[in-house]
Amino acid sequence: MIWTSCASDPFVADAASDHLLRASIRLRSRPPAPEEVERVRGDPGAVAALVQAWSQDDEAIGALVRDIHAESLLVRFDTQNKMPPVGPLAEYSAGQVAASLDEAPLKLIEQVVISDRPYTEIVTTNMVMADAVVSAAYGPAHDPEGPTWQESVWPDGRPAAGILSSTTLWQRHPTGNFNFHRSRATVVANALLCDDVTTRTAAGAIDPRFQEEAVRTDPDCVACHAILDPLASTFWGLAPYTLPGQVAQAHEADCAGSHADYCYPLAYWRPELEAEREVHGLPPAALYGEPVASLSDLGETIARDPRFASCTVRRFWSYLARIPQRDVPADLERQLTRRFVDGGYDARQLLADIVAHPRFAPTSAAAPAAHVRPQQMVRTIEAITGYRWRALPGAGWGSVELGTTDRYGYQTLMGGIDGWRIVGPEPGALPTRELALAWLAEEAASFAAERELHSAGRRDLFVEGAPTEERSVRRQLAYWHLRILGEVVEEGSEAVDRDVALLDTLSRSRSPEEAWTLMLAAFLQHPRWVVL
Repeated sequence: MIWTSCASDPFVADAASDHLLRASIRLRSRPPAPEEVERVRGDPGAVAALVQAWSQDDEAIGALVRDIHAESLLVRFDTQNKMPPVGPLAEYSAGQVAASLDEAPLKLIEQVVISDRPYTEIVTTNMVMADAVVSAAYGPAHDPEGPTWQESVWPDGRPAAGILSSTTLWQRHPTGNFNFHRSRATVVANALLCDDVTTRTAAGAIDPRFQEEAVRTDPDCVACHAILDPLASTFWGLAPYTLPGQVAQAHEADCAGSHADYCYPLAYWRPELEAEREVHGLPPAALYGEPVASLSDLGETIARDPRFASCTVRRFWSYLARIPQRDVPADLERQLTRRFVDGGYDARQLLADIVAHPRFAPTSAAAPAAHVRPQQMVRTIEAITGYRWRALPGAGWGSVELGTTDRYGYQTLMGGIDGWRIVGPEPGALPTRELALAWLAEEAASFAAERELHSAGRRDLFVEGAPTEERSVRRQLAYWHLRILGEVVEEGSEAVDRDVALLDTLSRSRSPEEAWTLMLAAFLQHPRWVVL
C-alpha cells in the first residue's frame, strides 16, 4: 500500500510540495532535488514514490536511526567524564574514545535496519558492532584491514540479547549497590515498551533503612516494584558500573591483582554475580509476569510482546513528527503497527510509511509545525553548502562536531539534548537556536561562496555567479527558492520581490559578492525549512 494524494490543482500541488520538503528533511536531512520538486508539482501523488526511493539511502537512514535511539536510550553524553584513552586506547584522543563507545549500541541498531533484518533483532541478535576502539575497550574482534565498523560477537559468553547485552548502554545506566538493577529495568520498560513505570504512583521519600521492606509491602511502592523488580532480576550477570577513574588507576597499576577487572577490555559480563540476586531476596526474573530464564530470553520475550511493536511505531512517529509519544493518535498508531508487524518488522519501511503518510503533512494536527532538530539542521546545511560545522579545541579531545555533539553546548542551544542533564528536546522557539543557526549559516554561506565564486569548477548554488543585472538577480533568487526551500516561485513573484529588496539593502554598503553571501546565509535560516 502507498499513501496517495488526489487532484492536481495549484493548492494541492503546493501542499504536496510542502509535504515533500518536510519528508525529505526529516527523513534524510536534505531538501528535495529541483527535479523532485518539479515532479511533485506535476503529480502530487509522487510524494510516496519519492519517499520510498529515499528510504533506500543507507547512509541517511542509518544516521536517522542512530539519532532516534540516541534520544530514547540517552547513550550520547560527551559532556560527562568518559572512559580514558589509556593502555590499548592511548593512541586515540578522548573524543574518539567517547564517540566510538557511545555509538556502539546505536551502530548495532543501524546495522539491523539497513541490513533489512527484522527490527526485533535489536534485542535478540548475538551481533555487536565494533570499530578498533570498541574492540580494544570491550573485546569483540575487529579486522584492521576491514571497514571501520564491523559485525562481531562478544567474546565473554554473554547472552545474545542485542542492545540488552551492550556494555555502553549499561555503563550509561549504571546501578548502585542497593538499586539492584532497577534503574536498568526502568530503561527497558520505558524505551522499548513505552511504559514509564515510575509514574504509576506518587510515593514520597522512603527511609533507606526500610526501603526493601517498603517495596514489598507499601501500596505506593508495590505498583511500580511488582514490575520493576522481576525485570531487574534479569540483569544480575552484568557489572553494576565501571568508573573511568578505576580504569585509569588499573592501567597505572599494570592491571595487577584486583585491578584486572578494570583494565581494557572491560570485564563487564560477570555471571558469578547472578548468585547475589537470591542473597538479597529479590524475585525471579520476569517481564510483566511472564517468567524469563536469562537475558537472551528477556530479549525474545520483549520481541514478541505486542507493546514492543506499538511502542516502536509511537517512538518513531513522535521523533519524526516532533510530538510527545502520548500525543500520537491511537488510530494512527494501530494502523502503522499493523503494517509494521505484517511487513516483518521492517523499520526502514516504517520510516518511509510515516513520512509519506497523509497525516505527516504540515497541515496535519498529528504532525504540527516544529523546528528542525539540530542533527537535521547541520546535515541539511552541509548537504546544501558542503560546509561541516566543527572545531579542533585541543586539550586531547580531538575534533568536535559542533551541532551533533554537546562538547561546547551548541546542540542544546539549538533545542537538542546532551544525554545527561538535558534529556528532552525542545521543538519550540528558542533565542539561543536563532543565534547558533545564524553563526552556522554565515559560516556555511562564506564557505560556499568562497568555493563557488572563486573556482572554475561546477557551480551548484551560485549558478549566475554574483549577478547585478536585475533579470539575472531574479533568476538566481528563484533558483534558491527551488534548490534550498523546495518551492517553485516565479521570477516576478512577490517572494522574489522581497528578496530583491533585501539584496538591494545589503548591496548598499558591500560588494556584490559580500551581499550575495549574506543573502545565501538568509536563505539558510529561512523559516520555510527551519520550521516545518
